[in-house]
Amino acid sequence: MNKKVSRNVKRIINEKGIKQKYIAETLGITQPKLSRMVNGSRKPDPVELYKISKILNVDINEFFKGVE
Repeated sequence: MNKKVSRNVKRIINEKGIKQKYIAETLGITQPKLSRMVNGSRKPDPVELYKISKILNVDINEFFKGVE
């Protein structure tokens, strides 16, 4: 996955002020697993991206802005 997607996810999480621990618990994954995804060292599952977009209340396309 493009690292730009990971950066966008991380940026939006920070903008929304939602803790990664809360997102991880809601997704049913560990916080370190989520952290690896938002730092670009783990490829996110498309379903995870969809669920994260719902938790953050953003359109999933926001994660793909600037991705070619």
